[in-house]
Amino acid sequence: MAVAQLNPMAVDFNVSKIPVKLLWMTMPALTFALSADRVVNGFCRPFWGWISDHIGRERTMTLAFGLEAIAIYVLIKFAHNPLLFVLFSAFTFFGWGEIYSLFPALCGDFFGRKHATENYGFLYTAKGTASMFVPIGSALAAGKAFDFRADIMLVIGALLVIFAVWVAPTVFQLQLGRNAKAVLLSVAAVLIAYGIILTVVPTVWTPFAAKFTMPKVGWQGVFRVAIVFDATAAILAFFVLRKMKAPALREATDVAPQAGAARVRSVA
Repeated sequence: MAVAQLNPMAVDFNVSKIPVKLLWMTMPALTFALSADRVVNGFCRPFWGWISDHIGRERTMTLAFGLEAIAIYVLIKFAHNPLLFVLFSAFTFFGWGEIYSLFPALCGDFFGRKHATENYGFLYTAKGTASMFVPIGSALAAGKAFDFRADIMLVIGALLVIFAVWVAPTVFQLQLGRNAKAVLLSVAAVLIAYGIILTVVPTVWTPFAAKFTMPKVGWQGVFRVAIVFDATAAILAFFVLRKMKAPALREATDVAPQAGAARVRSVA
């Protein structure tokens, strides 16, 4: 959502086409920023992985998301300078790239290696979910009308899946029968498919309307939303994730005495 606002920001500050000379290269500020962002986004992945090996995943997440929030704030303040626009936009991406090294590792730490790829596949759907906010961010920045029908369909479908798979059996201790779960998941699949179709073909009929004019907050407002999300992620990583118990470790602890007993029996 924030990345999509880099171009409007550069245009508003009249720095998008100003040449910037950094190291041995000279390019227009916006082109330079987008290129540097990609390079930094790749470099920071092994860097944050190395940091996490020394201070832990959760503390590294806290540091990365916290620095990212600061970087976005500084970018808003100093983007009128072409060179600082390039540097601070790159600094923003330096925090974003850590998710690709830390999230798979944390997922493996918590749930073990046996189903690591499948588990991380579920976790990575968060990025697809976040992509739905890009047009909402653009509508907020410009103060235009936005049609929420597709988003409502997708959210309801996702909530049904979460309820059937996780909330019902764990939170409410409600064991759904095979047929009941199949019905809920089928309805969820239809709603999600309908929502995806609506994103591609907005003229498709729906039994309800949900088009609203968004308040105009400009790209500054969108970036402030990103700052709030980053700060929230940093707080959650330090105060919630850091204190969660890893099921994989508990299972290993339970298996160890059994393995020891088996060895004793075999020796006997």
